[in-house]
Amino acid sequence: MINCQWCQKEFHRTRPWNIYCNPQCNIDRQNNNKEYKRNYYQKRREYYVALNVSNGRKRRYGLTEDTYQQMLQDQNSLCYICNEPETGYSRSKVKQLSVDHCHKTGKVRKLLCDRCNRGLGHFQDNVLLMEKAVRYLKDIA
Repeated sequence: MINCQWCQKEFHRTRPWNIYCNPQCNIDRQNNNKEYKRNYYQKRREYYVALNVSNGRKRRYGLTEDTYQQMLQDQNSLCYICNEPETGYSRSKVKQLSVDHCHKTGKVRKLLCDRCNRGLGHFQDNVLLMEKAVRYLKDIA
């Protein structure tokens, strides 16, 4: 007599390789194992994505996670330009605010939403070009 590997019920083996008292215990174990793996890999993926984001900020801008969180808190988790929370999605999750920086000096400026950050990028941080765009919008309206 041995104990079932799943339900711990004592049973008599009919074959030397039997470790479950009945087929349902084996099916239950397999289903539980699938759920466990799904949860395990989901948590692992989230951990490494967060780690890569944090390490990427450190590598690109010299920002630690604490510094980023402090900047986020100072701005109340809102974009510095439009005062709106981030609305862009990546992999079905809301993105984090982007770190705006000077491309010439590499100096970190503020945290921006994806729209504002891309807008500045399209104008290549050129103030004269942006002023022309503002004048254009005023003239059209």
